[in-house]
Amino acid sequence: MRRIIVGMLVVALLLSMIGVQTKNAKGATDTITIHYHRDDGDYEKWNLWLWAEGKDGAAYYFDGEDAFGPYVSVSLDKSADRIGFIVRTDSWEKDVSEDRFIDTSLGDEIWISSGESTFSYEAPEGYEKEVSIESFQLKLNYLRYDEEYTDISFRLTFEDGTTDFLTKEHMRIENGILKAEKEVKYGKKITLDVLKNGLEEDYQGVSFSTAKIDEESKLEMYWMQGTGTISPKADFIKRSKEIESALITSMKEITVKLSVPCRVDDIKQDGFKLSPKLAVSKVEATSTRDSEYKTIKEGYADTFIITMEEPLDMSKKYALSKTDYGSRNLTLDSGLYTSEEFEAAYTYEGNDLGATYSKEKTVFKVWSPSAESISVLFYPHGEAKDGEKPEITYPMKQTGAGVWQAEIEGDLKNKYYVYQVTVDGKTKLVVDPYAKAAGVNGERGMVIDLSETDPDGFREHSSPEFKNPVDAVIYEIHVRDLSMNENSGIENKGKFLGFTETGTTNSAGLSTGLDHMKELGVTHVHLLPSFDYKTIDESKLGENKFNWGYDPQNYNLPEGSYTTDPYQGEVRVREYKEMVQALHENGLHVVMDVVYNHTYTAGDSNFTSLVPGYYYRTDINGNFTNGSGCGNETASERAMVRKFIVDSVVYWATEYKVDGFRFDLMGLHDIETMNMVREALDKIDPSILLYGEGWTGGSTPLPDSKQAIKNNAVELNERIACFSDDIRDAIKGSVFDASDTGFINSGKRNVSNRDESIKFGIVASVSHPQVNLSGVPYSSRFWANEPSQTINYASAHDNLTLWDKLLETNKMASKEELVQMNKLSAAIVLTSQGIPFFQAGEEMARTKKGNDNSYQSPDSINMLNWDNKTEYKDLFEYYKGLIALRKTYDAFRMQTAEEIQQKLEFVDSDSSVIAYRIHDAVKDGREIALIFNGTLEEKEVVLSANAWDVLVNQDTAGTDVIETITGGTIKVPAKSTLVLLENKDAVIKGDKDAVKGDEIQELPTNMQEVAEKESGNAWLWVGIATVCVLAGGVLFWILKRKR
Repeated sequence: MRRIIVGMLVVALLLSMIGVQTKNAKGATDTITIHYHRDDGDYEKWNLWLWAEGKDGAAYYFDGEDAFGPYVSVSLDKSADRIGFIVRTDSWEKDVSEDRFIDTSLGDEIWISSGESTFSYEAPEGYEKEVSIESFQLKLNYLRYDEEYTDISFRLTFEDGTTDFLTKEHMRIENGILKAEKEVKYGKKITLDVLKNGLEEDYQGVSFSTAKIDEESKLEMYWMQGTGTISPKADFIKRSKEIESALITSMKEITVKLSVPCRVDDIKQDGFKLSPKLAVSKVEATSTRDSEYKTIKEGYADTFIITMEEPLDMSKKYALSKTDYGSRNLTLDSGLYTSEEFEAAYTYEGNDLGATYSKEKTVFKVWSPSAESISVLFYPHGEAKDGEKPEITYPMKQTGAGVWQAEIEGDLKNKYYVYQVTVDGKTKLVVDPYAKAAGVNGERGMVIDLSETDPDGFREHSSPEFKNPVDAVIYEIHVRDLSMNENSGIENKGKFLGFTETGTTNSAGLSTGLDHMKELGVTHVHLLPSFDYKTIDESKLGENKFNWGYDPQNYNLPEGSYTTDPYQGEVRVREYKEMVQALHENGLHVVMDVVYNHTYTAGDSNFTSLVPGYYYRTDINGNFTNGSGCGNETASERAMVRKFIVDSVVYWATEYKVDGFRFDLMGLHDIETMNMVREALDKIDPSILLYGEGWTGGSTPLPDSKQAIKNNAVELNERIACFSDDIRDAIKGSVFDASDTGFINSGKRNVSNRDESIKFGIVASVSHPQVNLSGVPYSSRFWANEPSQTINYASAHDNLTLWDKLLETNKMASKEELVQMNKLSAAIVLTSQGIPFFQAGEEMARTKKGNDNSYQSPDSINMLNWDNKTEYKDLFEYYKGLIALRKTYDAFRMQTAEEIQQKLEFVDSDSSVIAYRIHDAVKDGREIALIFNGTLEEKEVVLSANAWDVLVNQDTAGTDVIETITGGTIKVPAKSTLVLLENKDAVIKGDKDAVKGDEIQELPTNMQEVAEKESGNAWLWVGIATVCVLAGGVLFWILKRKR
């Protein structure tokens, strides 16, 4: 008996250990506590953006408060050595501009003070979480610019609504500053009002935090009339008069802001002086502060608009001065850049920016209307070294419209160069934004003879024939992912040349690489960013670092880490062309993923160095806005930014014969720019694909009505497509919630009705009378004019792979069951109207080991496992068959919304079952019917009393007839697809003789087991807990017996 009991105890303990290990395997977390202090006590709009280094970020909101200010405690991945943070608002106004990092080895609690870039791991002196004092001594220092303090008093308003006053008895005047002192009751935040004769005057409602009360219960604050902030720092009060800002707001106007108001009557035409001298037409005082302020004293003003008689010259450095206020250099207001007068004066129409080479001479042109001087510096090699002096320095000259030019005689082929640019008295070295080649790491441009980089036959060869956008089947892949695995059989691992190799196989002899893509039948190979990007050190390729490449550096030349020699600028150009030519000659088109919406950095980018403030959007304070989520966003609506984007796309399409462009965060570009890109490509080849993400990565100052988002697709050219997140998340669940399920992966206990969104995708987002928009949560309208405007997909490089999503949402499912879900997803995407797209490897159960953001994860996470093709050969063949089916029947590729509306008819069916017929699907008038069953049960759908040839079922897909079924009621197995072609020649015997559903459906396992296993798993843990309790009771009984 005792042996039995001991055995039970052992089992119970083992089961308990299993439970503990399972819990720990999910990963431990550390709690980071962040405290934040603002002198003004105004925390309402501020929050934190946090990320574990190498991971995605998220917003966190303060949920506690102590004497220092608000704080929040956050659990983050313990494996991260550093935690990045930004103090910001929801509109991405930043407290401090740069990203900061918490070193978790130094502590798990920090204190941040507003406006200070440094922070502390130690609590400030005297810090206490709770304040025990009931009152404190408040000292207020207040400066009025006119030093008139007669009848001035102050009202203090506490958080509980009570008030107190500082009156004459508490005041004295020293050195022109009013000093008031009084013991007041304690409060975390106090609002201060200035009263004149008992009435509110000056700035209303300035608030301050009392966190800086010292050990003697004293707090001293400093305030200047007309300012909206108050500070515990003595230097906050400025007695000096100065010109705070002088902005060029139009070609003839300057807006001036003074630190201390002056008498309006004192300002005559000679009140402000400009150097170099320019005649002043008039000077006007504007409203004396924004709407938050009361009027400064009558007859005084601190803001003036100066109108000049002649336009300002953008290339000159002007200084404005005023007696007693000193001088200030003029700076450009960002609003000037969108003015008609600026664009008329400084928009360059030529197509020759950059270096135009010939053996006789090279002409350099660069656009920089704000530059004071520019020179071209030449070097013998492309590797930038500190302190290295150029071989030759050649000055450039202005030629109009903001363009600088240098025409240099002689053969400069393969010479490396940069521009030396002086703007606003600061000189920087700048890589030519139009550079066509570069040295290692893209730090120096290179003069190149492009004709010498053409492989044999490159100019003569052409892309495969391609007519309509909906004929495309897009295959998204990263350059490294194709070849880095040893089982790829590819020699040029991680290189453009890897795409040129044929005859490569995996461990079992199945095709890989180029041959695999050709065998699969896709039409377009979509390359993740392959232009030159910043985040890989090309001089250290042995380290095998990985990045997706959404960090633009040089837009008009290929990435060096994908070439066999990044040091020689011509090599990357030639090898990119070899890749394109090889793909073309094997029947494949090439799509570039382009990222014109932001750059890796903004403050020191080539664009900013040439024309500060022009290429990027900014807020009212001049800070870069962050609609990209990457720290900046380009201003495509400005003429020369738009020109750069169009010029760049045209260059890739003509010089490299690229067949398509996918725009990252296309919603950050304006509609007009995108339509101009389409127009320019049409002049080259109308069949070039153009599509993008119809959303932004954050809030942007670009008005909604101008954004190239999917909701505005009706304003875009009908051959500009947007990704459909509608069908993406309807198929498999939200990409932002790993546990959320969709049409293909819902079980009994988590049924998710996504039918209308699936139907919305099936009709390619065009208007259809049988689609109910109320059931389409992501769209309030049919956003596509034509099917060519919709990209249907289930997975891309972002977020979990399709296979990983299925694993996450169906943890107890067998491999066979997951394959059935995967097949169902593929069938929906590859038979829907519009343009189908899928991530490389989806056809062979690609996993990234659960990593949902692998942008800089190692190759071991990202590379394709080509041996999966052997293990999942059936899945590969299913994708291959679906693609062949799509190519064979035009009915899956209808070109107009009208045709879809006339021919595609949905059929009544149960929830999570979608059925439809395509009338006149083939030339002889026969129909095609499709049924998708997303449930765990066999379902019946009534079509008609016709006979049907089965082209696709749960096992097989293709153009061959699998079998013929008759009768009006069609039985569809769980989690499966049927594609049926009407057979008018078969003999119809009626429903009673129809082939039974169980004769055509045998699943590898019963799909209902998924739900049963999930339920059983819960009962397993209940059983474990019960055994542990019983075992404990038995042990207690044994010990009691022994005593």
